[in-house]
Amino acid sequence: MVYKSRAMEEPEIEVEKPPLPPAAFRRLWCGLLAPFLLIGILAAASDQKLMNGQPSSRLARWAVGATATLMFAAAVGMFVF
Repeated sequence: MVYKSRAMEEPEIEVEKPPLPPAAFRRLWCGLLAPFLLIGILAAASDQKLMNGQPSSRLARWAVGATATLMFAAAVGMFVF
């Protein structure tokens, strides 16, 4: 026979957790806004006049464009799937 004392019983505490912590909302917004910021950086880096005749290389512009495209796809996938 096993005896249990009342001191060993765990009290039942009900705590309501928020469905999504505020930090997650910040991460969500940052993830959604980042592709738009990358497009702005891409536009500025490609402008001859703004960059005094020395725009970014084609490889760098391609990399930023590909990254922005992937981030847009991830944002769409987050809500669709």
